[in-house]
Amino acid sequence: MDFTGRIIQKLDLVEGVSKSGNEWKKQELLLDLVTDNPMYPKRLCITFFGDRTELLSPFDAGMNVVVAADVESREFGGKWYTNVNGYRISAAANADPANVAGNPGVAMNDVPTSSGYAPNFGSAATPVSSNDAFGSDAADDLPF
Repeated sequence: MDFTGRIIQKLDLVEGVSKSGNEWKKQELLLDLVTDNPMYPKRLCITFFGDRTELLSPFDAGMNVVVAADVESREFGGKWYTNVNGYRISAAANADPANVAGNPGVAMNDVPTSSGYAPNFGSAATPVSSNDAFGSDAADDLPF
């Protein structure tokens, strides 16, 4: 299955050793998918395992890509878990920065941080004094 969108974040490479002594590594990619309705953005975390993690090296946040991945679910202990495992990634055909794929309503600053999800919808708000909020009539201090 192919997924087209803009890379929001490329997570750090995670490495480890299994119980049987085999080394493993994985890297995850957070993708802002191209959808028909920009009011409802779709994001997808795609995992690349083993040598496939090297496929991610030429790609950075903000790039438009097409990712081929397998989606599979498995049952463990009475619960179901779904994995999205990537096996191929390429630059999208419309990789021109002026023609940004993904959801135009989502700001590039709206990315998850290491401390959690911290949206940023543009520049910081400018403080407004109470006199300027509803006009400059300083004598009338009623809120209605």
